[in-house]
Formats: sequence, structure tokens, C-alpha cells
Amino acid sequence: MPELTLARIATVQAHVTEALTRTSDGSTVPRAEQVRLLAQACVESCDLLSLWLEDSWWNEARPDADRPIKEFVPSQKEFTAFVGPTLTGFLERMRQNGMSVPSDLVEQAYTQLRATARRSRMNRRALLSTARSRITSLQGQVCQIASQAAQAAKSDDAAESTDEVKHDSLWRRARKTLLKVSGVLLPIAVALITSTTPHIAAHDVMVWGHEVVHVIDVMTVHHLASQAEPGVRVAPPSAGPRVS
Repeated sequence: MPELTLARIATVQAHVTEALTRTSDGSTVPRAEQVRLLAQACVESCDLLSLWLEDSWWNEARPDADRPIKEFVPSQKEFTAFVGPTLTGFLERMRQNGMSVPSDLVEQAYTQLRATARRSRMNRRALLSTARSRITSLQGQVCQIASQAAQAAKSDDAAESTDEVKHDSLWRRARKTLLKVSGVLLPIAVALITSTTPHIAAHDVMVWGHEVVHVIDVMTVHHLASQAEPGVRVAPPSAGPRVS
């Protein structure tokens, strides 16, 4: 079975970025070639997300005792002193493995988590369930598009009539889906690091009484959910999505 590694995530990220860049508005690349580029990126994304959904991290991240996520949100002072630097170290490791990481990623994830905690009584298990549901949906979308785009590419190679309407539809859906994929790759990489670094904070406990690893787990799961469905609030599955 293929192994999920930072190097593999970095490769997929690079190919997704290239596909999105070369198929942006104003691109001079022929539309049929753009569909091929997007199709290949979707195939790789499909494989990676499928592998990720089978990873043992999902079971390990499920808390033994459920608690509200608001209990795992550090104050700005505590975040700046401890959680932020720990996560920044993770991001540096990701960069060393070839990943592109925005400088404001940690602050963005923290701000999003605080916003959800303020308006919701969501618990950790519900958060994990929401994240898995959204990643599963994203995986289904990208795998379907990969199959459809591959079929379209084969039709072009066979010199069959090119259906520009279908190409345009595939182009739009593939780009929209790959933009979501590009967002979830970073928290997936963080989750991979935490799962392979079990004693990340066994000797250090946060000021408010929780190990930093739990705080990072909550931030990671929340960021997974928010990036898998950008613009839709993170809420318990039973409540349904609420557009911001």
C-alpha cells in the first residue's frame, strides 16, 4: 500500500499549483491541454485523499472523553508564547520537505477556530465527524472529476469531436475542486507530523491544563473542515451547513 509522506504531499501540492497556474484566466494553453493538466492533478489528489481517509490518524484523533472545542482555544498570549511557535516549527519542517506554506497560515487557523468556538457549542467528536464528512465529499468530487476529465482527454486523443461546453464545465469544476484540495493539503501535512511525533508535548502542559498536542489536534481538524468547504461555517453535522 502506498505510504503517505510529506514528500508525497509536497509533490501533489506542486502539481496542483502548476495545474491551477497554467489554467488560470488568460492562459494561452489550449483548453484541451488545460483539461489534461487538471485531470492529472485530480488523479493525484484523488489518490492522496483516498489514502488520507484510510490513515490511522482519524482513529487516533478521536478523543476518549468528548469536550467542547472552546476549552482548547488558547488566549492570544498563550498562543503567542507556546502554540504558535510549536506550529511554526511544523511549518518549517513542511518547507524543508518542499511544501509551499503561507506565512500567515498559523494565525489564520487560530482566528478561524476562535470564531467557531465563540458562536458554537461544538464538541471535539462532532468537529472530527464534520471534518471527515467534508474530506470524504471532497475526495468523491475530485475522483469523479478525474475520471470524467480522463475520458474527455481520451476522446480528444481519438480525434473525436471536441465538445467545448463539456470542456468548459470540466475546467470550471476541476479548478474549483482543486482550489479546495490545495487548502486541505497543509493541515493534512500538520496532522501527519503530529501522528509521527507522539511525544511532541508530553513534558509540557498548557497553562489552562491541556497538553498542547490536543490543542494542535483541534486546530488541525478545524482547519481541515474549514478548507474543505471554504465559506461555509464549521458546525455539527446535524445542524447542517450555514453559509457565512
